[in-house]
Amino acid sequence: MLAIFAISLITFQTEHPQKERLYHAEKLLVDEDPKVKVIPFAEIPQYVDKIYSDPWFKERYKNPQKPIIEKGKFGNNGYSTGNRIGFPPVATNIVILHEIAHQLTPKGMHGPKFARVLVDLVWKFMGQDSADRLRKIYLKQDVNWLQKPNGN
Repeated sequence: MLAIFAISLITFQTEHPQKERLYHAEKLLVDEDPKVKVIPFAEIPQYVDKIYSDPWFKERYKNPQKPIIEKGKFGNNGYSTGNRIGFPPVATNIVILHEIAHQLTPKGMHGPKFARVLVDLVWKFMGQDSADRLRKIYLKQDVNWLQKPNGN
């Protein structure tokens, strides 16, 4: 039994350091970026529709299936599971893009591919300045991401 716990603990520890650094990076972006907007839940489905109907987005991610948007079940936290995204009563555009990044990288969790997709979404839907700011924060916070040019 102790061996199973130890293996679970090792797995947990190796899967989550990036998550904490990435969440901290997002918080810093929210604190620093004037393009961060707070969006009430009633407007979130329209914001998600705008993203999923964008020609760049459709081409980049090969016509991904638009998720079902629901009121969150975990207080002020967003989540993505299967083809559903849950949001709190209000969310920032960063939280929305974060949950969409989960939809686009279902096995990526908070790893480098996920972080890269989030940078690209920030670039497209918040602008170059916001994406540059997020990249700089990633570097300072030691967030691993695929640093290939986004080709845009």
